[in-house]
Amino acid sequence: MNEEVVKYCEKCKERIESSMYNGSKCLCLKCKSAATYIKKTTIIDDTLIVIGNIYGHYVIPDGVKFISGLSFSDTSISEITIPDSVKEIESCTFSGCKNLKKITVKGDTKIDSSAFLGCSEVTEVVMNGVYSNENGFSCFWKRLEKLKKIVLPEGITEIGERAFGFLKDLEEVILPS
Repeated sequence: MNEEVVKYCEKCKERIESSMYNGSKCLCLKCKSAATYIKKTTIIDDTLIVIGNIYGHYVIPDGVKFISGLSFSDTSISEITIPDSVKEIESCTFSGCKNLKKITVKGDTKIDSSAFLGCSEVTEVVMNGVYSNENGFSCFWKRLEKLKKIVLPEGITEIGERAFGFLKDLEEVILPS
């Protein structure tokens, strides 16, 4: 399988469609910074960058702290494991992942409520950490309509009203001991 190789700006963090060659390196025409060549995934400044399609069970590498919006959008992952190093996942990061069945969150990660929008086949969420903000516990799973099982983490002290309100197929909620 051929991996797509692209140029990615080290400064403005954008994919470079056009660049200029300046001696020994390519430069981003937008900000004039050096371009980095990457394959499939790479980490730049603690942020995971995804290029092209990814298949099967994907484990986010340890050390990644941030996953930007649309990073995994419409990829073919079937399971995602998010390590405790990840502190934030933006909106629509996994949107449209129609093969995604299981989500494991290992740490205290802030997850936008629309991070998994359109992931219509997710049946299981396992959480090992708790993230709460001024609005309380993050319920990113609310729109996972086929969710059958959710494992809630140690340390959870409150579950908000309608936290499971849209989950018509939910069969099992495992609470901490």
